[in-house]
Amino acid sequence: MKYAFIVIGIVALLGAGMYGLYLNGYVAFQRKAALCFMGNICAGGNQCHAQFQSCSGFVQRVLRFRNQKMVSFSFDAEVSKGSVSVFVMDRNKQILLVLNSDCPTGSLPVNRKERYYLRITFEKADGACRLKWQETKE
Repeated sequence: MKYAFIVIGIVALLGAGMYGLYLNGYVAFQRKAALCFMGNICAGGNQCHAQFQSCSGFVQRVLRFRNQKMVSFSFDAEVSKGSVSVFVMDRNKQILLVLNSDCPTGSLPVNRKERYYLRITFEKADGACRLKWQETKE
């Protein structure tokens, strides 16, 4: 019985640690099914990239920005089948920006104290994608 409490405590600490890493943008939450998925959605910098085959679902991570400026996003997708979309959402999960093959670029004013969510959604997609963002002066 004593060991059960130790195991539960360790699992709770690991869960709290992972949640802390997710809130700071170091870990991504993923719910997807794919024959093949290779990529880096949690690159510590300002980009994400992936190659995928028969992928459906989503990958989500937290974005935080250092300054209160405009951030410009650029989405490049080479999809042979299905679709891939990018959503940038605020703290309340309200969609602020949508990027896809038809609309590959966009800008967004950000507040450095806020947390933003980046969600990449796949619908039976084959191909590759890359998302880059950078803070601009305006």
